[in-house]
Amino acid sequence: PTPGIRTIADLEKKHGVLAQDQVKTLVFTNGKETILVLVRGDDEAQETKVGKVLGAGFRAAVDTEIKEAMGASPGSLGAVASTLAGKKVTVVADFALRGQTGMTTGANDNGFHFKGVDVERDLKIDTWADVRKVRQGDLSSAGKKLNVSRGIEVGHAFLLGTKYSVALEAKFLDPQGKQQPAVMGCYGIGVTRTLQAVIEVHQDKDGIRWPAAVAPYTVMLVTLDLADPAVQSATDAVIASLEKAGIDYLWDDRDERPGVKFKDADLLGFPWRVTIGAKSVAKGGVEVKCRKTGDDSPGGGGKLGSEQTEKLNYSERFRLVWSRIFFRKRRVLGVTSRYSSSARYSRPRSRLCLSGGLSWMPLPSPWDRILVKFFALQGFTTMSAGRVFSPMIMPA
Repeated sequence: PTPGIRTIADLEKKHGVLAQDQVKTLVFTNGKETILVLVRGDDEAQETKVGKVLGAGFRAAVDTEIKEAMGASPGSLGAVASTLAGKKVTVVADFALRGQTGMTTGANDNGFHFKGVDVERDLKIDTWADVRKVRQGDLSSAGKKLNVSRGIEVGHAFLLGTKYSVALEAKFLDPQGKQQPAVMGCYGIGVTRTLQAVIEVHQDKDGIRWPAAVAPYTVMLVTLDLADPAVQSATDAVIASLEKAGIDYLWDDRDERPGVKFKDADLLGFPWRVTIGAKSVAKGGVEVKCRKTGDDSPGGGGKLGSEQTEKLNYSERFRLVWSRIFFRKRRVLGVTSRYSSSARYSRPRSRLCLSGGLSWMPLPSPWDRILVKFFALQGFTTMSAGRVFSPMIMPA
């Protein structure tokens, strides 16, 4: 007797039966048929594998359906042949159960289990199949251990077969000189999906950490105390240094507290943050901070020193090489907004001034602002919250 047992863990905890010595019984139905899927107690059924074996239309049964089909509730289910007499069920067992003895399984009677079960001798099994989810350390057919790691889907590949080639009469001659329909396939790589993957990999608790190769901008230029003439002068000098070096930047000139600006800079996550404020200018420099490492260093005289410029230039060259290859050597000469003159790109470098604040256009999220230039590089007209950007694209 095993009263109150509802799970594999319950049986292990209360009766000392290890999960690997139990048979887990899962019930699936399509409304007409009932199929039991058996896996070892320490295994999980893999949804896709189960779907391929059972076919379309099957789903996990709910408690009322299980009770009606099996005469017992989850926790006391099993496939011992004698307990399935008169029940219209099909049983699929995972290959890992083949040859297992001394197992424990439900008796199809609430509060009771069988011990010492020989799987092949005692259970009613109609089909053997691979339905378990693989685990770290599983052995391959070659005897090598499986290594499981997390991946991100950035594209799809589809086998179309001969459906379209037959319809279009797309044929080729085989080695025997006989015409055969071409086997077709297709693939797709999602641009926005790729960006999502980049962000998922390159981020921390504060926001995105864009790699230089795909960053929308190389530098986030943050100005504090802009009403101060010395800060204005230093800002003009830094902008001149950036444009002379050909470094792409986004300028945050909002009248906001430093903490707000720094938080937003970290959230947007461009590779470098250049900060110009009254305190740093009074000390004779500006702050250059790396988003990836958090390291910062001063630039002298309100300008970027050669070391800082070289760092930024390296990031910019890396990004431009990648973007020119990926975007077929196109560049943005200018972008105009139909709704706001404060959002502007200057020539010849891409320069976006956030006059009036980061809400220079009331877009639904920071991602829209980040991707404005990304889509512009591709020559798309992007629409967001009713705002339309019309990039002017010309060959480089």
